[in-house]
Amino acid sequence: MLKSRILLIVALFLTSVMFAQTSIGEATADLNGDAIPDLEGQIVTVSGMITSPSFQGTSRIQYLMQDLTGGVMLFYYNDYLELNLGDVVTVTGEIQHYNGVTEIVPSSLDDIVVESTDNTLFSPAAMSIGYLLANAEQYESMFVCLKNVSLADGETWPTSGSNNLTFTDGTDEITIRIDSDTDINGNTEPTWPADVMGCVSQYDNSDPYDGGYQVLPRFYSDFQAAGSVTGIMNLDYITADENNDAVPDHVGETYKAIGIVTSNSYQGDSRVQYYMQDATAGAMLFYYAEYMELLPGDLVEVVGEVQHYNGATELVPASLDGITVLAQNVPLPAPIILTIADFLDNAEMYENMVVAFQNVSLADGSPEWPAEGSSANLVIEDETGTLTMRIDSDTDIDGQTEPTWPADVVGCGGQYDSSEPYDEGYQVLPRFYTDFMPAGSVPVELTSFSAVASNGVVTLSWTTATELNNKGFEIERKAENTWENIGFVAGNGTTSEVSRYTFTDNAAGNVAYRLKQVDFDGTFTYTSAVEVTLVPTSLELNQNYPNPFNPSTTISFSVPENGNAVVKVYDVLGKEVATLLNESLNAGFHTVKFDASSLTSGIYFYSIKFGNQILTNKMMLMK
Repeated sequence: MLKSRILLIVALFLTSVMFAQTSIGEATADLNGDAIPDLEGQIVTVSGMITSPSFQGTSRIQYLMQDLTGGVMLFYYNDYLELNLGDVVTVTGEIQHYNGVTEIVPSSLDDIVVESTDNTLFSPAAMSIGYLLANAEQYESMFVCLKNVSLADGETWPTSGSNNLTFTDGTDEITIRIDSDTDINGNTEPTWPADVMGCVSQYDNSDPYDGGYQVLPRFYSDFQAAGSVTGIMNLDYITADENNDAVPDHVGETYKAIGIVTSNSYQGDSRVQYYMQDATAGAMLFYYAEYMELLPGDLVEVVGEVQHYNGATELVPASLDGITVLAQNVPLPAPIILTIADFLDNAEMYENMVVAFQNVSLADGSPEWPAEGSSANLVIEDETGTLTMRIDSDTDIDGQTEPTWPADVVGCGGQYDSSEPYDEGYQVLPRFYTDFMPAGSVPVELTSFSAVASNGVVTLSWTTATELNNKGFEIERKAENTWENIGFVAGNGTTSEVSRYTFTDNAAGNVAYRLKQVDFDGTFTYTSAVEVTLVPTSLELNQNYPNPFNPSTTISFSVPENGNAVVKVYDVLGKEVATLLNESLNAGFHTVKFDASSLTSGIYFYSIKFGNQILTNKMMLMK
């Protein structure tokens, strides 16, 4: 089971970087904040774990599924497919929006593929009612646990049917829906207060769809004694500082978190001091009494106490047993590209996260580059300000050749401030000598690239997490083993914000696409290619390519069923000059070459006869 769980987490985490597929978080994203998914109406492919039974019984499909980046409702109206908790499924479907809930809706049951079964379920994300309501869109369709809640005054535990009940934790209230398709109603009322688990949902039938959030318990066993559920917490919750006193609000409390190790140990092999990060924030993983080797790219589950030391927020396990390596070689998070001023304006936000600064130099008066075996606090500067850069002797940096300045520098945001109010001493800690790169090296980070075909139209979609000097993307299509440029989409220059792009193309047959990302200085890189197959539904005759041509060109066409096809070429007087094809073909897309070496320049016509249908196009030979 452990091996199954490790493989599952690797598979789910990698969905955020796989081509031809996107993560659930990307598929359901609402970057413009209108409570409607940005990809509404688009076809996507996602993989995730089933976290609920069907809330439609066996009449139709309504499951909740999630990966490490988000959740979505899997809905299909016309038929039923039995899925079980712990099933990992890959779904291709349209992103839709119904009464506030984001759904992925396949066109048939064939678009739901069960990849594996009996996997260990995600632990729920544990939180207060107030925190959930403040972040409801982020947690929609995800498995959560509300801590220490009770039925509100005036509410009655249900004996039958579906019921919407109001629950409270003494500070905030939320609707908890007891669905008739569960085993909850009619069971003995739980003892209050309790920890209540369930999936986050929404029912809001009017624009702007920003209300009606609720939690749907799945089973009677989702009601547990108060304090008994140790759920997964996002690091932004664990490290939260709502009162802005530069001390985390949850100091002394114990939580479970999952994150990627982003550094080597800054304590050598004497004790544990790693940086870790999830999709929301970062934390320092610290354990004083003993050492455990972790590597950058390890995905770890940590149960530890929130502590605060010289300004830094730490997650401190009671023993090494509180650290579990779930997977290895997980892709590291891309650095957040910032100016020094931007970093210092929000230093608590970026603490313990991987950040990057472009085109920085050593400031006048900075200490010298450290010799081997020594640590040093240097000062770097850009056009916006100065910042301490700590070179730690437990890295491979000290003693190396000093970089050529200016340079791009990557590292983890850190802090060392030994006195209240702990709002000074911010710094960046490079992790490896390779974190120093020539100015302009921090790249455009492409996180997804996919192609979806429908009715002869291919929609290309891609997403970047960061961009540096990005002029844009040339779109290239492969035809007859040759890549051709078919369009250009402008980029966003330099940004640390997530950017989404689309491009449509009319095509036929088996086609491949790739992106050529071009910088303003003319340098470029290519993506991997994605392929699609467009299934013909009618007889089609496409424009020859190239056109005009000399002396040869390619004619492509599609036939909707098996049968005999005849392709001929005529001059402007209607005289046949060539028969290119006269044979039985299978349904699909086909091409034929036309060599006009023996003909004179001018306009010619080409036609296809298939059954009782004849289609004709013209082309130009220019010698």
